[in-house]
Amino acid sequence: MQLKFKRKPQLSEVLSFLYGITGLILMGGLFLFSLYLYHLAHPDAFAYLPRVFASRLGKLLLLGFTVAFWYHFAAGIRYLCRDLGMGLSEKASATSGVFVLFFTQTMTFLSICAVWASR
Repeated sequence: MQLKFKRKPQLSEVLSFLYGITGLILMGGLFLFSLYLYHLAHPDAFAYLPRVFASRLGKLLLLGFTVAFWYHFAAGIRYLCRDLGMGLSEKASATSGVFVLFFTQTMTFLSICAVWASR
């Protein structure tokens, strides 16, 4: 016998799950960043990294790291406020969750614009 639950996940549950996932993504990004720093200090080591980051897949990967960074930043502040007892009501929780998503989208867009303008 298999139990089936047919309930829609709440926004707070999804945001909490994404917070953990983005933390893992940022750990992978930190590893790649450390490889890149090592490459800058020793140009012969990992000579393929600049080509990887310049490729379409590399740019998509950097975009993903940017989204993960801004989401993790905003959600971390949200959880810090909740730990301090602010925004625990259902309405405030939903509002702060939507704000986290809006902030992530806005800051990612501004980051892309800043990188594009610096070229």
